[in-house]
Amino acid sequence: MRWILAAAMMAMPAQAMAAPTYLGCQIADSGKEYLVNFALDEAKGSATISSDANDKSFSAPASFSPEKVTIQERVFTWVIDRISLDLQRRTVIGDQQWNERGKCTVAKPPASRAF
Repeated sequence: MRWILAAAMMAMPAQAMAAPTYLGCQIADSGKEYLVNFALDEAKGSATISSDANDKSFSAPASFSPEKVTIQERVFTWVIDRISLDLQRRTVIGDQQWNERGKCTVAKPPASRAF
């Protein structure tokens, strides 16, 4: 029985067993720089975004391609380049559109968290 379970686990795609990827990104908005943190879970197709600008955290569906991650959240579309780690946030409200750009770095999850 054990060998069947072990074989089944080895056959699972690596993505399904991968931990989320954490990014810390600096982005400019209205001339101010602020930090946006992402926890990207490719296996679940989701992203959790938190920002020091508004002290909020939320999750949204995410699409993962080999070159980019796209996150659609209400009026915002976030695009992270998986190669250069460039960040773009497009905001569309009615017929108005704004584009902000930033840069991300791969971050480690907080070591001091309890769970």
